[in-house]
Amino acid sequence: MGKIFCSICKNAYDSKVPLPSSVSDQKSINSFVVEGFCNWKKATERFKIHESSTMHKASLYAKINTESGTNVAASLSKGLAIRGHTDESSNLCTLLKLRAEDSPELSSWLGRTKYKWLSHDVINEIIHLFSENIIENILTNVRHAKYYSIMIDETQDMATREQVSICIRVLRDGHNNSRSAIQNHSRCFT
Repeated sequence: MGKIFCSICKNAYDSKVPLPSSVSDQKSINSFVVEGFCNWKKATERFKIHESSTMHKASLYAKINTESGTNVAASLSKGLAIRGHTDESSNLCTLLKLRAEDSPELSSWLGRTKYKWLSHDVINEIIHLFSENIIENILTNVRHAKYYSIMIDETQDMATREQVSICIRVLRDGHNNSRSAIQNHSRCFT
């Protein structure tokens, strides 16, 4: 029988995009990029596993970033995890290496060995700064809005952990009944 390849991952691999290199990612590279996939009995299961793998997600975001020129922060805000098992295999580092291909300044900054700007501690600080900025922007919107609502809901998941969802809706000034005038800010906490 024939073999299939993941075109997104194969293009990223052939373009020498820096990809995660965990053991499971290496299995995906072998099965969907180098040798081709042919285990048809487990096809549905393996396709789902590959589609949710960090290697496939990094390849997909590399494709999107290459085509649209989207910045790294925007890519990470779409749900791609920032950290990896090691500092070098993190998605943030992978995306920065991808952007470094177009930016000699970023490439030389990443090539410095004296400082570790992409360590877990620094990434945690970046996440903290992003979160403070997001919270401040939401609070500014609420302070300047004539009308706003706050909804909080709590539920227990299957592991009996409490989860809290917070949704803040803000009606922007100058808009009375337009649906586009409503801003939604939602977060879920465990």
